[in-house]
Amino acid sequence: MKHNPFHAIRKADDLHPDLAVKLFVPEASPIWANIQAPINHLIVGPRGAGKTMVLRQLHHQGESTHGYVSLYLQISRISDIFRNLFSEVQPEISGVQKHYRLVFSDYLCLEILRELTKTVEEVCSSNKQHAFDQIRPLFPSSANVSALDELEVWSSDLQQKIEQDTHRWSINDECTWEALFDLPSTVQRIPAILQQLLPNLNQREPCLYLLLDESSPIPEACQEVLNRLLHRGRHYCVKLAVRPYEWTTLRTETGARIEIDTDVKPLYIQYSDDLSSENIAHMQAVVERILEVQLGDAGHEFDGWKQGPLKVDGIFPSGNNPYSGFTAICAASSGNFQNLLTLCSCMIATAIDKGTEVLTNISPSTQSEAMVRYSKDYEERNPYEESRSFCQALLRKVKSSISSSAIAIGFQYRHAPDDLVVADYLPESEGRLIKTAFSAGFIRNIDRQLMPLFDVPARFYLSRGLLPREGLPLDAPIEPPLEIDSDYIRKNTGPRRKVATPSHDGQLRAFLSTSFSAALAQQRIDLKNALGSVQVNCTDVADRMTSQFLFSSVFRAIRQTDFTILDATLPRPYTMFEIGICAAIDQKSRNVICVINDEGDESNAAIEALPTFMTTLPIVRYSLTASRVRQAASEIRARAVDLRSQTSEFARVAITEVPLKPRRRSRTAYISLPDRPRRERTLTFLRKKLEEIGWTAIVEEDVRSFGANELQVAVQCAYTARVGIIDTTGTAGGPELLQCYKLGLFVGKRAPWRALWVEEAGHAQKRTFASVPDLKHVSWTDEEALAEAVLSFLDQEEG
Repeated sequence: MKHNPFHAIRKADDLHPDLAVKLFVPEASPIWANIQAPINHLIVGPRGAGKTMVLRQLHHQGESTHGYVSLYLQISRISDIFRNLFSEVQPEISGVQKHYRLVFSDYLCLEILRELTKTVEEVCSSNKQHAFDQIRPLFPSSANVSALDELEVWSSDLQQKIEQDTHRWSINDECTWEALFDLPSTVQRIPAILQQLLPNLNQREPCLYLLLDESSPIPEACQEVLNRLLHRGRHYCVKLAVRPYEWTTLRTETGARIEIDTDVKPLYIQYSDDLSSENIAHMQAVVERILEVQLGDAGHEFDGWKQGPLKVDGIFPSGNNPYSGFTAICAASSGNFQNLLTLCSCMIATAIDKGTEVLTNISPSTQSEAMVRYSKDYEERNPYEESRSFCQALLRKVKSSISSSAIAIGFQYRHAPDDLVVADYLPESEGRLIKTAFSAGFIRNIDRQLMPLFDVPARFYLSRGLLPREGLPLDAPIEPPLEIDSDYIRKNTGPRRKVATPSHDGQLRAFLSTSFSAALAQQRIDLKNALGSVQVNCTDVADRMTSQFLFSSVFRAIRQTDFTILDATLPRPYTMFEIGICAAIDQKSRNVICVINDEGDESNAAIEALPTFMTTLPIVRYSLTASRVRQAASEIRARAVDLRSQTSEFARVAITEVPLKPRRRSRTAYISLPDRPRRERTLTFLRKKLEEIGWTAIVEEDVRSFGANELQVAVQCAYTARVGIIDTTGTAGGPELLQCYKLGLFVGKRAPWRALWVEEAGHAQKRTFASVPDLKHVSWTDEEALAEAVLSFLDQEEG
C-alpha cells in the first residue's frame, strides 16, 4: 500500500477548491442551512469544526446560478503580518493604532479588489475592456493601468510595497503610509458594478458575498477595521469565520455600532457533546466520501486486490482493544473533523510502516498503537505553546484526582468570588490560557448555554485525544470531578516571567475623598496627617460646597493616584457617586478602601448599618483617638501595598475588568428607577415611548447574571447601553445611594456615554452633583413629563 488518502487533506485550508467542493458533506455541517441566507454572519467555532469547508462550499455555490458573486479571502495571511508587527502586544498608543488600522484597511481592500479582478476576468472573458472600464474607478488614480490584466500586476506590486513598508515600520517604529482606499465605501460600490456586468444577479438582495476566513487570532485593531463592514442595509453581506474568544471587539470608534442579531447574526459550531449515532454517522459519511473521491476506481481494485467500495468498518474493525474501531476513533477526535482525519491518516501511516499491503482490516493492535502515538504528538502539532503546558498541567491534575470508583476527565473553572463564574467577560489575567486552549481544541465547553461570545465558559472537559497515552478510557464520563480556580492557573501555568513587586518602602499616592461629612472634618485632617507619616501622599481637592470645578478635580485626582479612600461611616450620595467613578476610570488597577469612624466601638454596629452592597468593599476602622488613627493609616497602607501586586479587591466586587464602553447596542437606553411603588408602571410607559422612536429600553432585570451583586449588575447594564436615564429620587427626600453609584458609572467614563439625571419633583438635589459638566438634570411630576424629557434628550443625542 503506497497511497494514504488522508495525508494531504487534513486541513481544509490546504485543499484545492475543486477538491474542497467534492469532499463537502452538507449533512455534517450544522450551519449549512442557515449560512446561505443573504445577511451578515459571524461564524464562531473552534479548530476543525468545519468553518472553512462551509465557506468554501458557499463560495463554489455563488459561482453557479444562485444570484450572487462571492469573494473568498483567508484573513489569517493578512492579519499575521500585522500581528507579527508588534508580536503579541496590542499597540496602545493612539497614533500607532491609527496607522495600524490604516495600513490593514488598505491591505484588506486591496485583497478584495484583487479577488474581484480575478472573478470579473473569468466571467467577462469575452469583453475584458468593458469589465475594466467598470471596475477601474474602484482603484486609486495613482494606479497607472489601462487594461484588466494590468490591474493584477499593479495590485501585486502594491501589496509587496505595503509589506515592505510594514517591515520597515517594525524596525524603525515609523509609519509613513498614506491611505489609498476607503474600505467601506469601496466595498459598497462593488455590487452596483457587478449588477452592470452580470444582469442575472439578484437586484433586491445582496449580490456580493464577502467570505472572510480566519484561522489565527485577529489583532483588535484589525477587528475594528472589519467591524466597519458589518452593518445591515448594504448591497453586500459578510460571512466572517472566527474561533471562540478571538473576536473581542464588536465595536469600533470610527464607525457606526454593530448590533448582534441585527447587523450580524452569530452562527455557533460546536463539537458534539456526546457520541450519538447521528454524530458518528456524519463523521462516517465524511470519511467514506474522502475514500470515494481520493481512491476512485482503486476502491474496487487496489494494488491488484479486488474489493468492493471501501467502508470505515472494513478499514478500522473493532476488537478487544479499547482503542480500536471507528467509534473509538470518533471519541479520540472529540468530534473534531480535523482531528478525525489526522487520526485516520496516522493509523494508515502506522499500518504502512508495518508493511501492510492492502487498505483494509487494519488490526486493532495497530490502531491502538497509532492512537497512542497520535496522543503523544497531538500537542506538538498545536502552535500555542502556553496552551500545551496549560493542558498538560490540567491533565496531571485531573488524572491525580481519579479514583477507582469514579472516573471523569472534566474540570470546572472557578473565578473567585463565586458570583463571577457566569459574568459578561472572561478575566484576561486568569482566562488568557483558557481562551487559547479552547480555541485550539485542547478543551471543550460542555454547557451550550455558556457558548456565546461574551459569556464565561465554566465547565470543560479535556480533548479525548489526550487520554490514550495516559491510559484513560475514551468513554470516561465528562462530569467535572474537580475545580480549577484562578490561583491554580497563576501558580502552575502562568507566564514564566518574573513579576516586579512594588517596594513596600516606596511612596504611595492616595486620593482622600471629598465624601467625608462635615462632622468628620477634623478626623479627615487627622487621617491625612497619619497617612503622611507612613509615606502615603494624600491628594486633596477643594470642598465640594465651594468649588465649581469639583468634578474635574476629583476625576483627575482619582486617575493620578494609586487608590482612593472613601468615607463609609454614613454613606452619602457623593460617596456612591465617587465609587461609580472609580469603577469606570481604570478597570484593571483601581483600588478603593472605605474607612469607618466607629468612635472606638469595637462592635459591628457601624458595619451592619451599611447598605448590603457596601459591606463587600474593603473597610478599615478608625476613631477619634490618635492611636486608632495611626493604626488605621498603617492598615490602609498595608492593604494598598498588597493590592498593588494583585487583582484589585474593589475590581472583583464591581466587575471593573469589564470594558466600560458601549459595545452591543447603539440605540439602547438603560433606565434605572429606584424601587418605588409606581416603578413598573413608569417603566412600561417609557418602554412603549422608546419603541415608537426605534430605541430599546433595558433595566437591571434584562441583563442580571446568576450571583451578580447590585454593583455588578449596574456595570453590566452600562456596558450594554450608550445612554443612561438615572433617577436618584430617595424615599426620605435625599438621593438614593445605589442610583448615585450608577450615575457615577456613566459620568465617570463620559463620551460617548451620556446620562440624563432625573428626580421626581420635590426631591431634586441639584446641589449634590452640580459640578459635573454636561450632566443634564430634569425633575418630573408624571410619566408623560418624564417621557417628554427622555425623548428630547435622545433626540439631541442622535442629532
